[in-house]
Amino acid sequence: MNVNLRQPPSGWGDDSLSEFIDKTRNNVFASFERLRPQYKRLADIDSAFRVIGQNLDNPPDWFTALFLFRAHSSYLGGAHLALAGQLPEAYMLLRGCLENGLYAFYFHRNPDSRDRWLRRHEGNSAKKTVQSEFQIRALLRLLDRHEGKVAVVARDLYERTIDFGGHPNERALTQVLKLSKSDDGRRLDLNYLTGHTEAMDLCLKTTMQVGVWALMVFDRVFPERFALLGLSDSLKHLQEGL
Repeated sequence: MNVNLRQPPSGWGDDSLSEFIDKTRNNVFASFERLRPQYKRLADIDSAFRVIGQNLDNPPDWFTALFLFRAHSSYLGGAHLALAGQLPEAYMLLRGCLENGLYAFYFHRNPDSRDRWLRRHEGNSAKKTVQSEFQIRALLRLLDRHEGKVAVVARDLYERTIDFGGHPNERALTQVLKLSKSDDGRRLDLNYLTGHTEAMDLCLKTTMQVGVWALMVFDRVFPERFALLGLSDSLKHLQEGL
């Protein structure tokens, strides 16, 4: 569904859900206005995803190409939530972006695994086979054997996304807690939306790093397309300062 409304529909903002969504949109607008360099880098990464995605007609590895689009979609969701200040939730989606890249690389290197993965729900035995084969540490080991430097970055980013929101960990909680004073003493507030803080800066930087990492992985999967489109060179610029 893609409806283009210039004005909010009647009744929008009259309930808590639409009111909250409006607040997230206002936060995104504020981030766009005040954090232009960060926003531009996020947009440039998105553009690189779109260039490769729009030029994957008849790809040599069509199955793996599907995971590029899933990685891009997760990246977009993570960028949106990071700009809105929904930091733990952004890390959940960034973890998904990393996992789509890891799965893609695994399928690329092990084409015979696709059939097993697709048959996951054909019984308990098939499910256990997939659960055993597609453990994250196994995917990372494969990446490490072929692309050691890329694997080192993946491990760091994966652990960070888990620490800050992918799992209910301490850092996921404390980054959105605020200690304040009230008439009856001190109180802890848990913010659903975070303003521009160090935690937000880290989340935005992590979003950029995850997006660039995913593109690096797909550069290994589709090297001819990336080179032909000039994306291999673009990746070098996108990595600067990250």
